[in-house]
Amino acid sequence: MLQCLKNAKKGIVLGLILICLQSIGGVKAQVPVYDFNQFNEKYLKATDYVYFFNFWATWCKPCIEELPLLNEFIQKNTDPNLKFVFVSLDDRDKLNSKVNPFVKKNNFGAEVIMLDDPNSNNWIDKITFEWTGSIPATVLKYQTRKFLAERKFSSMDDIKQFVDQVYR
Repeated sequence: MLQCLKNAKKGIVLGLILICLQSIGGVKAQVPVYDFNQFNEKYLKATDYVYFFNFWATWCKPCIEELPLLNEFIQKNTDPNLKFVFVSLDDRDKLNSKVNPFVKKNNFGAEVIMLDDPNSNNWIDKITFEWTGSIPATVLKYQTRKFLAERKFSSMDDIKQFVDQVYR
């Protein structure tokens, strides 16, 4: 019993230290960075979920404008098979100065990653051949089926109609 209490105290102290370090910037939330091959292996080849990939960047005004709407949709989503992934297309050298602070400030309601692969002409068609590469763009993927919205969503109904395509 005494050993359990000692371990619990150590855990509490370590937790408090981590909280303090985070609040003063000693530990940063880090958005993971993938090249296209890693992204392809982890997400595009996956068949376990319906994936909702939103491609965005911190410098893209329409991307930023739709973010609150996307977060609201995510919060109201009740489908456990729908997985949301925000894919930053910012330059890699902006990860710590722009992307991480932006993600922390905006409380993304889903996983956020950075896709850092300068050969976009080689991989955009592999995500979906319809995509021109402009953002915001959202790709809904289920197994081998893909749907593209190469635009900013305008309403919750707009997002719902887009997501419902996969179930038709």
